[in-house]
Amino acid sequence: MKIISLDIGDVRIGIAGAVDGIVMPLETYTRTKSIKADVRYIAERIEAFGAELVVVGKPVNGDDETQINKNNEFKERLERRFDIPFVMVDESWTSVEAEETLLKLDTSREKRKKLIDQIAAQKILESYLRNKSQ
Repeated sequence: MKIISLDIGDVRIGIAGAVDGIVMPLETYTRTKSIKADVRYIAERIEAFGAELVVVGKPVNGDDETQINKNNEFKERLERRFDIPFVMVDESWTSVEAEETLLKLDTSREKRKKLIDQIAAQKILESYLRNKSQ
C-alpha cells in the first residue's frame, strides 16, 4: 500500500511516503500565500505518488485550536479532490524527534532547517503504521 503523510505548518509542509511499510521522507514544500495553490501542489504530489491513503498530522499537544482548525481545513480541501481515505494522527513530539534524529546524524543547522518538516512527516507516518499494527 502507498501512503503519503503530511506535517502541515504555516510556513512549510513536510511530506513523507511509505510503500509496503517502508517509510521515507520525500520533500519539504514551502507554502505560498494562496491556500488554493498549496492544496493544488500537495494534491499533485499525492496523485504522482499514487497514494491510497493520506495521513495528516494533528497538533493535539497543547491548546492550539487555531492550528488544529487550519490543518483540518487543509485536509478537507484535499479530501474533496480524492476518493481515498484521509486520517489525522497525533503529531505531538514529531518535530522534537525529527530534530533529535538530525542532530544524531550530525546534520548542519542549515540542512536541519530544510529537512526537519519532512522528517517530522516521516515520524507521523511511522507512528501511524506502528499503532495500526498493534
